[in-house]
Amino acid sequence: MTERLRSDDSGAVYVLMVLAIFVLMAMAAFAVDLGWIFLNKSRAQRAADAAALAGVTALPAEPTTAIDTAHEYAKLNGYDNDDPNIVVTPQPTADNELRVQIDDDIDTFFMKVFGIDTV
Repeated sequence: MTERLRSDDSGAVYVLMVLAIFVLMAMAAFAVDLGWIFLNKSRAQRAADAAALAGVTALPAEPTTAIDTAHEYAKLNGYDNDDPNIVVTPQPTADNELRVQIDDDIDTFFMKVFGIDTV
């Protein structure tokens, strides 16, 4: 009877191993990719803040200069509007306010396994 039970359970380890690898890949995707996403989000936020602070010095007298300066400082921080994946949108909102929005596609590492290439 003992021999029969051993022969029936011979493939169970492989199934458990495949499930464990899948779970570990999912945890690696969350750990590595989410860390990468948050890092790039903070870089974009810092670049937008720098562009807004640089451009607002020309307001309210010269809004075109403010927008051009904001684009220039965003480019200096790695966010060039000529790149098709990056959109830098400076917009004067009041006399002494300049809002800069940076949109960027972030490539993933492990989430590609699950069909998520960019965020």
